[in-house]
Amino acid sequence: MANQAQYTVDVQPSNATDPSVTWSIVKIDGDATVDQSGLVTAVAVGSVKVVATANDGSGVSGEKTITITVPPTPVQSITVNGADSLTT
Repeated sequence: MANQAQYTVDVQPSNATDPSVTWSIVKIDGDATVDQSGLVTAVAVGSVKVVATANDGSGVSGEKTITITVPPTPVQSITVNGADSLTT
């Protein structure tokens, strides 16, 4: 599982004069960062909102709540213990 994900926006109308957005993170009980291309990096387990706000002064924004989890740790080795021999 990756600790980063790329987010994008669908701005409407498609012919908006300034379709650019500013990205931000709102912490709920987790933590993450976002760069201005929408690349989110997980920092701490929990939930955050990824927010895209229009740069045209309209105040319009969109958001998505995401959950940050810790992936399970896979088994890395197994050692069998016990007697080296048996008698009948």
